[in-house]
Amino acid sequence: MLINDPCSGCAQKHDCKSIYRTLGDNKGPSVVWKVVLVFLVPIAVFVTSTAVCGYFLKERIGSEPVRTAVTFGLAVLMSMLSAGLVRLVVPAWGRPGRCDSDRNDQNEHPREKDI
Repeated sequence: MLINDPCSGCAQKHDCKSIYRTLGDNKGPSVVWKVVLVFLVPIAVFVTSTAVCGYFLKERIGSEPVRTAVTFGLAVLMSMLSAGLVRLVVPAWGRPGRCDSDRNDQNEHPREKDI
């Protein structure tokens, strides 16, 4: 089904361009390093620990399926620990508290329910 007028029925169809222009003009801090630490470091830890555990367990565990399962389990554990370590090291990256000036004033829920 082809939609001829996607803005029909929208309450803000008259100032849609100004809304998107305002959103695009917002200046904020770069999130590149956060993305690298939060997403890429655990993946890199998983790949590295898989290789290292596979190398060290090659001589200690003779059965290939058991060695694969143990290597995978240890790699998952190490990547989860690295993700938790990032969370502990940089607690300021959490959601803003109730008294923070950057907190959204429309949302009055406590931090635990602020999703």
